[in-house]
This record gives sequence, C-alpha cells and structure tokens, in this order.
Amino acid sequence: MKDDFLTMVSHELRTPLTGIKSAAEILQVYDDIDDETQARFITMINGECDRLTRMINDVLDLSRIESGKEQWHMTSVSIAEVIETAVDSAQVLIDQKRLSLDLEVEPDVTTVWGDSDKLVQVMTNILGNAIKFTPNDGNIEIKTKSAPGTGVEDALLVRVSVTDTGIGISSEDYNEVFDKFKQVSDTQSDRPRGTGLGLPICNEIIKYLGGQMSLESELGKGSTFSFTLPTEAKAGAEAR
Repeated sequence: MKDDFLTMVSHELRTPLTGIKSAAEILQVYDDIDDETQARFITMINGECDRLTRMINDVLDLSRIESGKEQWHMTSVSIAEVIETAVDSAQVLIDQKRLSLDLEVEPDVTTVWGDSDKLVQVMTNILGNAIKFTPNDGNIEIKTKSAPGTGVEDALLVRVSVTDTGIGISSEDYNEVFDKFKQVSDTQSDRPRGTGLGLPICNEIIKYLGGQMSLESELGKGSTFSFTLPTEAKAGAEAR
C-alpha cells in the first residue's frame, strides 16, 4: 500500500515539473512570443510552482506528524477566529465561483485548547475542498455548536461542520477519505488531483488535539465534513 502511495506521489510531483519545464523551454527558445502569451506562460509556471510547493509541504507535514517531530504550539484558540481566518483566505475563490456562504456560530462556542496555526490549516483545507468540489452558484455552510462528551464527567465538545452542495462522495469511498495511502477518485472532473494528503493530515492534527473527524455525504448532493474538539477547560484539565 505504501509503495502505491509513493508511486502516486512521484507521478503527481512530475506533472507540475513537466509543465514548468515545457513552458520554460518555449520561453527560452522562441524570442518572438508576444507579451500576452509570455504572461500566460509565466502565470502557468507560477501556478505549477505553487502546486508543487503545496504537495511537498503536505508530504513533509505528514512525515513530521507521523515521526513525532512536529512542533505544537498549544494555546487558547478562538474557534470563531479560526473560521474567520480561513474564510478570509478563501474569499476570492468563493467570489469567483459565486458561492453563497452561510455562517452559523453558536455564541457559547468560544475557545479550545490547541495549536492555532494547525487548526487554521485544518479549516482552510476543509473549506478549500468544499469550494473546489462545489459548482458555480452553489452553497457552503459553516456551523459550530457545542456537543456533549462521551462520558459522564466529560466536558462539552465543540463541533465544527462544513456542508457543501458539491459532487458528494460515494459510500464505497467513505473509508478511504482519511486514508493517507489512497485518494478518492474524482471522476466528474479533470482538475489536478494533488497528493490527496490534505484530509489525512487534518485527521492526524485533530486526533492529536483530542478530537475526531467525520464525514456525511451523498453522491451528487454534497458533503458535510465535521470535527470535534474538547473545550479549553477539559483539555487544560487533561494537560495537568
């Protein structure tokens, strides 16, 4: 299984490199290319470089987490601020696809004990997937709510969910969504797939912080990705 993963990653890394090399060779060989065409090639090179960087970062992130070498900066984190940061970074893409975004944040959902940057990474990834797989003029909804713990003495949990009206995921692919060695097929799109490590990394982050990720989806109707985290009070008590 790991060999299959390495083969997939190698292929996905070569794809942007091939595009970069081809565009660079054209710009180098032909000196009569008009400004508009040059600008298009340069934009493509920059885009492929960004995609390559994201892939490499995904592989390095997963490697550090699995080896226990990841650095965690634990502090009190406002869930509302995490959501706001993720939405701000994605606003241009939301506007480009004319998506409606509904936010429903419960007033009593305040803070958790965690790593702010990594929670923003999780939220940005989940929201980014919702945008990516939701067609133009679709809808995305972000909700937070308090949820009871699993034990009598457990403090409240915070649940964050992102629901989209995208292409959805088939039931047979459910078990592979968070699998770091597999990638759910996207048969309805010819978009570049990437390494498929985004959700597995999110899952590892949430598990480390004492939470859990879950998925509800129906093919052709959309998906809801959720994660729970213990409240700051519970996490602080466990840390002591």
